[in-house]
Amino acid sequence: MASAPSAPSAETKASTKFGWRNLSLAEAALLVAVGALSLTFDLRLPARLPSESDYRQLASVLEAEAQPGDVLLVYPWWAERARLFVPASLPVVGYLGSEQNPLVDHPRIWVLAQPHLPRANFEAFQRAFDPGRTPLGPPRWSGKLELRLYRNEKHRPLRYAATEKLGFEWHEVEYAPYRCIRVGPPGGAAKAAIDLSNVPMTGHVELIAGVIGEQASWGGPSYTPITVTAESDGQLLTNIVIPPRREGMQSSSIKTSAGELRNLTITVQTERPEGRSVCLDLRVYGDAAQ
Repeated sequence: MASAPSAPSAETKASTKFGWRNLSLAEAALLVAVGALSLTFDLRLPARLPSESDYRQLASVLEAEAQPGDVLLVYPWWAERARLFVPASLPVVGYLGSEQNPLVDHPRIWVLAQPHLPRANFEAFQRAFDPGRTPLGPPRWSGKLELRLYRNEKHRPLRYAATEKLGFEWHEVEYAPYRCIRVGPPGGAAKAAIDLSNVPMTGHVELIAGVIGEQASWGGPSYTPITVTAESDGQLLTNIVIPPRREGMQSSSIKTSAGELRNLTITVQTERPEGRSVCLDLRVYGDAAQ
């Protein structure tokens, strides 16, 4: 006959009770520490944020000194409040990774930064942004805001854009907003085609294309690459192949000195679209200013 289980000894009870008490105290200490850190962060944050008067002071600088073709780059990219104060005529750029945008359409870039925000790694921003940019004067401060003007050495004069001739929509490609033409490939061997007339063939002809939204990350056996081409009189000028799961905007360009106007056709084709649409544009740039 099996014996009944013995009752736990007083020593075992005390040990168990003591262990749970220690664990509860540790948890309480952790909660108190997290709460204290959160409270400290909340109390210190207002001192690091710019006031409305700070924004208005630098907005007056932009109103007086910004020129046609300028652009304002905001850092950190999520510090969107600046959009409420800058002149309506000044484009504002701010999204994840926007410091790496060459901004070739803009000869001058204003940078509005908040370098003292928590986790605002301004040094990393400068390493990504500074190459190819020349400061035009010292930074100007208003409270916690820093405003500085740069000459953009990456600027190239825009001579033609399909989006300016045919119209455009705003679409997101890998978290970045793009002004582009949206095309949904029909599938199979069929091609979606866009006809462009009187394209100046002098300079750099650049074709850009990317899959819109989260569909760019989709893939599997049923997905096939998307091919985007630019042709003239049936002759291939340049093309882009976007494999499944390829995110971001892709580009391909050629340099031409034909010095004439041509009619071009952009085509988009894939065997199995699987709900994917392409954001694209074709642009012609002159050489960078010396």
